[in-house]
Amino acid sequence: MKQKKNAPGRAQQEYMAAEEKLRAGNGAVEQDSLRGEVYDWIQCVVAALVVCVLLFSFAVRLVDVVGNSMYPTLENGDKVIVSNLFYEPEQGDIIVFRKDEYRPEPLVKRVIAVGGQTVDIDFDLGIVYVDGEALDEPYIAELTTDPIDFAGPVEVPEGSVFVMGDNRNYSTDSRYSQIGCVDVRSIMGKVYYTVFPIKNFGNDYDGKYQKIDIHWFPGHMTKAGRMIEQNVSMVDAVCEIIDARIPAASRNPDIDRLSAGKPRLVVMNRVDQADPSATAQWRAWFRAQGLAVLETDARSGKGVKDFPAAVRALLSDRIAAWEAKGQGTRPVRAMVLGIPNVGKSTFINKLAGRKAAAVSDRPGVTRGRQWISVGRSLELLDTPGILWPRFDSQEVGELLAATGAVKDDVLDREALAANLLVRLRELYPEAIAQRYGLASPDAAGWEMLEAAAKRRGFLAGRGEYDTERMAAVLLDEFRGGKLGRITLERPDES
Repeated sequence: MKQKKNAPGRAQQEYMAAEEKLRAGNGAVEQDSLRGEVYDWIQCVVAALVVCVLLFSFAVRLVDVVGNSMYPTLENGDKVIVSNLFYEPEQGDIIVFRKDEYRPEPLVKRVIAVGGQTVDIDFDLGIVYVDGEALDEPYIAELTTDPIDFAGPVEVPEGSVFVMGDNRNYSTDSRYSQIGCVDVRSIMGKVYYTVFPIKNFGNDYDGKYQKIDIHWFPGHMTKAGRMIEQNVSMVDAVCEIIDARIPAASRNPDIDRLSAGKPRLVVMNRVDQADPSATAQWRAWFRAQGLAVLETDARSGKGVKDFPAAVRALLSDRIAAWEAKGQGTRPVRAMVLGIPNVGKSTFINKLAGRKAAAVSDRPGVTRGRQWISVGRSLELLDTPGILWPRFDSQEVGELLAATGAVKDDVLDREALAANLLVRLRELYPEAIAQRYGLASPDAAGWEMLEAAAKRRGFLAGRGEYDTERMAAVLLDEFRGGKLGRITLERPDES
C-alpha cells in the first residue's frame, strides 16, 4: 500500500518563499550592476573623446606633408603628429612652421641652427658647418651642393632658427631669401610621430632617421633641371631619349613640365636590346598620346640618321611659316633630354659624326649645356641627364637600377638581381632557363640567385655560394644583352 507524500510544513514554506525572494533580489542587483558598468564605460569613452578634442585643439595637431623636401625621412602625403606643448626648438628637430608670404600651406623642415649660432656651407664639398664644426648628417638624401641664393656665413638672430630640408638639393628653405631664418613664433610645433602611411606608423623623429634602399639625386641634377627651364625658350622642339627596355620607367615625369608645351619627339633608344613586339606596342602607345616616335640603336647608328627628318616633320607647320617670312634658312633648334645612361651622348655623337659629347657607361657624365651643330639645318642643345628625387615606386627604382641609370654603389645589388630574376621569370622564363638553368616556378628570387651561383660554380667558401658575384654577373649580362632582347615593361602596366 502506497504512503502519501507529506505536504511541506509551514516553516519549510516560509524558507522556500524567502529563498525565492532572495533570488529575485540578486537578479535585480546583477541587472543594476550591469547598468552601472555600461554607464562607467560610456563615461570613460566620453572623457577620452573630450581629452582628444582638447589635445588636438590646443596641444597636438595632425599635419599633411606637402612635397618631397624632407625625403627620405618624410614623403609627400605623410601625416604626422605635431605638438608645441612646452616646446623649445633644438638643433636636429623636425618642425612645422608657417611662412604665409611664401606659401599658405605649413612647411616641414629640419632645424640646422638656433638663435646665436652661425651657419656656413661649403657647396663644393657639400658640407654644412655650425659654429665652425661640420655637421654629421646621416639623414640627408645627398650632400648640400645647391646654394640657391645663400651667402654665408649667416648668424641666426635670437628668437629664430635656420632650417633646411633633408632632400637638400630639392628643398626651398632658409637658403632662399624669401624664407630665410624662421621666427620661432611662427613654429606650429615639433614633428613627433608618423600616423600615415600605415607602414610608417609610429616612426618617431627625435634624432632618428629612416634608411632607404635606392636614392641618387646629386646636386648637379637639380642645377640641370633649372638650366633646362632657363633655356627651353631658346629651342623649337624637345627630343626625349628613353631606354626601349624600360620605356615608362626611363621617362622623367618632370620632363612634361620642363618641356613647356614644346613639340615633342620620343627617341626609343637601344631597340636592338629590346623585345621587338613590345617595342611595337610602345610605339603605338606613344603615338596615341600625340607624341612623335623614332626608334634607334645609337651604338650601331641604326635609325639615328633619320632624326633630322623626324624633327623637321614634327615642325613642318612652323618651318612653313618661317619660309613664308623669308626665314627658310634658319636652323631648327632642338633640346635633347633624358635620364642618365640612356645613350644620349652616343646618340648625339653618331648624329654629329664626331665626338661632340662625353660618352660613358656610367650615369651622370654630361654635366653642362652644350650646343652641337648637325650640318647647317639643325642645332642640338645637349643637357645633363636628370633623375627625380623620389622614385614613384620601388618597381620604378629597381627598373632604373637594373638598366644602370642609378649607380651600383648606392644600392644592394644582390636584392636587385634577385628581384630582376623574378621579373624575368614572369616575362621571359625561357631566357633564364637557358642561361642559368632556372626553371622553378615557385622559388624566391634569392633562391634563384643562389641556384644560378651554384650552377656557375661561384663558391664563397665553407660550402656557401657567392651570390654577390652572381648578382654582378647577372646585371652585367642583362645590360649587355646576353639574355636576349628583353623589355621589362608593357604599356598596360604604365
